[in-house]
Amino acid sequence: MVRTIGKVRTALAGLGVLALVMAGGCQNSSPAAAAPMPQKAIVVTGGNGGSVAVFEQTPDGVVALTGPGTTMCAQCKTDAEKYFKTGELVDKCSACGATRTPVTLVPYTSHN
Repeated sequence: MVRTIGKVRTALAGLGVLALVMAGGCQNSSPAAAAPMPQKAIVVTGGNGGSVAVFEQTPDGVVALTGPGTTMCAQCKTDAEKYFKTGELVDKCSACGATRTPVTLVPYTSHN
């Protein structure tokens, strides 16, 4: 009887170790990727026939995201470039009358 209990304990201990190894194998061993940093942008509305544009800063400079056929005001772009350098933004364009609103874009990341 004592031998049987010893074998059962050994078997249970082995199963416990196996369960821990298997559970550990399901974990991701690589470090989590850093979350993308939020970035500043400017939403420009009105002016130019009620169009909407978003200016954002890229490594190549300031780009305007607009709908097809939208013409962007040169003054809005110049003021957007100034905003990304200084943090100061005039809320109304003197050339086209568009309203400018600074926003923070938070990139979407999927979670598996």
